[in-house]
Amino acid sequence: MEKNLVVPNLDRGIDSFNTRVKRHGFNWNSGTERLRGDFFYLPFRDKRLTTDEFVKYIVGETINYALPYSQRKEAASQTTPRDFTAVNSLKQQMKDLFTANKDTSGEFGELIMYIILRDFLNAPQIVNKMALKTSGNMPVHGSDGVHIGFDGKTMIFYYGESKVYAQNTPTAAIEDALESSKTILTNTPLPNGAKAKEFEVDLISRHFSLPGCNDEQKKAILAYLNPLAAQYNDSKDVAVCFIGFDLDFYKKLDSSTDVEALFSSEYETKIKAAIKTFSDKVSKKKLHNFNFHFLLLPFKSITEFRKQFLEKLDEY
Repeated sequence: MEKNLVVPNLDRGIDSFNTRVKRHGFNWNSGTERLRGDFFYLPFRDKRLTTDEFVKYIVGETINYALPYSQRKEAASQTTPRDFTAVNSLKQQMKDLFTANKDTSGEFGELIMYIILRDFLNAPQIVNKMALKTSGNMPVHGSDGVHIGFDGKTMIFYYGESKVYAQNTPTAAIEDALESSKTILTNTPLPNGAKAKEFEVDLISRHFSLPGCNDEQKKAILAYLNPLAAQYNDSKDVAVCFIGFDLDFYKKLDSSTDVEALFSSEYETKIKAAIKTFSDKVSKKKLHNFNFHFLLLPFKSITEFRKQFLEKLDEY
């Protein structure tokens, strides 16, 4: 890491994150530093899952996720106690960016992944991919999100893939997330003709939007992406696979006298099965020499969650 280089994370909201999202205590010893994972869940309140509170929380992060900091800062400077026009305009722009295919949209998964990377891993987003959509119906090629962080003196570029499937096992979601990650890691050609990793680097260079980052910091960070710069050797790529799936066990918890203990035990069983699937598929796809960070979050019903999220988004 270049001496005195500081990567700001102005949008980080760790206190809110720690209230609305919990990390399961299971620690994955994969046997290799290239495979890591964290396993999250929504907390309970009076033996009830706090889904409503979580939906409200992530909807409140949609503008930070979708729109560049510079644009948000400008809108804030134009806002007065009597005039919220600029802020209301931001809300409408954000809503317009979310996909029109509401029945199958997985963009709430991308939003959750963004929050986990930003707050839990302290890795801010450096490209607002949502803002690059010319319409709500035009997805951007490449990864679902690009973030940066540090591991000691090494700069990490996180390339995220989010898969949220309304299935009782995360197997298919893991398969698809790894296949998408493989595209980036192996620099595979994309439908638009560009090579995946090169496309991501070009996107970062042209649309760099790290909140609070000045020109000098930007230049220093971009040097870590330049194979001809000395800093390049002090960086690494990590593929993030965020997986959401339906956990049927949630439906059995309503009348339980010890909800959290029962849930924790059941979830740990699911975690162990998921990491075995993840490890096996990494090996089968011959990706064992690449870095992965596996993120898991169970839902009571992804179909219902998507519906609830879109309803709250419309009201926002």
